[in-house]
This record gives sequence, C-alpha cells and structure tokens, in this order.
Amino acid sequence: MLRPYLIEIRLMGETKNLTKKLIYDIFHKFRVKGQVRKKPVPHVTLFGPFACKNIRQVIHAIGEVGSQYSELPYEINGFDYFELKKKFLFITTSTKKNVVYLKIVPSDDLKDFRHELAKKLLKFTDAVNTSHDSRDKFKFHATIAMKDIHHKFDEIWEYLKNYDIKTKGMCYRITLLNQGKIMYEYDMPTKRLLNRKQALGRRPRERTSENYRTSQSQTEENRSRRSHFRQDRTRKNYRRQESSRQDRTQQNRRQDRTGGNNQTKQNTRERSTSTLHDCYSILEISENSTSAEIHSSYRRLSLLWHPDKHIDSTRKKIAEEQMKLINNAKKTLESMGKWD
Repeated sequence: MLRPYLIEIRLMGETKNLTKKLIYDIFHKFRVKGQVRKKPVPHVTLFGPFACKNIRQVIHAIGEVGSQYSELPYEINGFDYFELKKKFLFITTSTKKNVVYLKIVPSDDLKDFRHELAKKLLKFTDAVNTSHDSRDKFKFHATIAMKDIHHKFDEIWEYLKNYDIKTKGMCYRITLLNQGKIMYEYDMPTKRLLNRKQALGRRPRERTSENYRTSQSQTEENRSRRSHFRQDRTRKNYRRQESSRQDRTQQNRRQDRTGGNNQTKQNTRERSTSTLHDCYSILEISENSTSAEIHSSYRRLSLLWHPDKHIDSTRKKIAEEQMKLINNAKKTLESMGKWD
C-alpha cells in the first residue's frame, strides 16, 4: 500500500550546512549516490511514512500540538548506523549496514512534541514504525548516506572517525510532505499554517528564526527598560524618604530645646503614623492589606531587590539600600503589632 505522507523537521543554519557538506563529501570520496539521487534536504523524520483517509485530521493534529511550542532545540553528537537484518525462522541469516546518520540528541520539548503528535496520529493513520508510540525508544537521526553503502561501509566509517561533531540546532517549523514535496508547514513562533507557496517563499526559514530572535530580544529590552524605570523610581523614593526623615529629626530637636513636652508627644504620634505610612509605601501595600498580602509583598520585593541578583556595582548598591528599607519596614510593622 502506498504511504505518501511524512512529517519532519528540516535542519537550519549551521547544522544544515554541516550535514550537506558531509553528504557531498561522502558522495565525492566514495561515489555512493543513495543520498544524492535527489537534491539532499537535511532533515529529521518525526512520523511516517503513512497514509490516511482525511489529511485535514493530520493538519489539525499538527496545529493543535504545535501551538504549545515556539521552538524545538536539539543537539548533534557524532555518528551511528542502522543495520538491516534478514531472518529465517527467527534466526538472523545476514546483516547489512544500509544507513549512516548523524545522532540527534533531542531536548525534552522535542521528545514531548513528537510523542504527543504520534499519539494523535496513530488513531487515524496506518504508520508501521513500531517505535512511534514510544517517547524514549524513537531514534532521532539525520541521514547522510544510505542504500548503496554496504560494500563501502568500513571505509566510510573509518573516514567519519576524522570528524568530531558536536553542535546545537533549533527548529521553528514542522513540515508535512506528500511524496517528497512540501504540502504544508506549521510555523511555531507565529502559530500559522503555511501552504507550499508560502513555505517556499523568499528566505522562509531564515525569516522565521530572525523574526523570532528579534521578538525575543525586544522582550528582553522591554524587561530591561522596566527594570531601569523601577530602579529610578526606587532611588527617588529613597531620597524623598531620607529628606523627610532629616526634616522631622531637626524639627524634633528644636522642639526639645524649647521644652514643648505636649507638642513632643503629639509629634511622636504623628511620627509613628507617618512611619507606618512609609512602611506601607516601601512594601507597596495599602493600609487595609491582610497579613497574607503583607507577607507576599515582602517576599516578592526581597527576591526582586536581593543584592546577589545584580551584577553591576551601581545597581548592587541601590539594591542593598532598598533591602535595608524593606527590612526596616518589616521590623517597624512587627514592633507595632501589624506583622502576624
């Protein structure tokens, strides 16, 4: 029975160039044509080949699982090979090394994605690979030589020992093939399903990865700006609170010199109330906050302003000052019975 469909991820960037170089090196040196009879496209098969009655179910499954991910990282680590074994009455009569491949070490995300997708597809497809329903037994690989390599395998394997390959790669698209041609691609960063024309547009994969990296860098930049703004605001609050404390101290000294005892008691009450307001402001809570909210805000601010989280010396100094304010606010609330 014809099984025309295949689901794969295609290698990009450095990993793609490295794999193509190996394919052509082996072809030119050993004249094995199995992998170059058609234009080689470095890829990792995830599911198939298979046939199904309704391809829309397959497309829907790819989109449903792919929408949970934005990228699928992996590593390339050395070489391995597949062995074709012929058996007669459960006895192996001959072996034939027919595929040499790059070992793909998948991330947990890539493993989970392939396993979740396979579980959905096995319900309505006729894929025959018995390892499809296993998360850990499935072998991720990128083929570099196949079919006509049996008689030259030892030479090829000796040649590959000269290479020490270990690199990392990233996948952003899931490709659905029909008889070796792209039918659809699912773009994970943008959560879009692309038809063949869109998938083969100008710089399609480079643009996808470039846009995704740009969006990630913009996110980091926005976070940095928010952090700078928060630190500037904290610095101003700190200066204002210090100025207010100094003014109150000078006023109290003048009143002590004039002997205004009643006024001193009143000022002490006002100072206590003002100090309480400062504590609420420092801990970013309201006067009506519950004990749980006060504790939660204290833990959050302690994690945010812990000096060990800041590398720059200026920011570290600001963080140390802010931590003093936060801890002093906690002690003040404890002394006033506001901290349960």
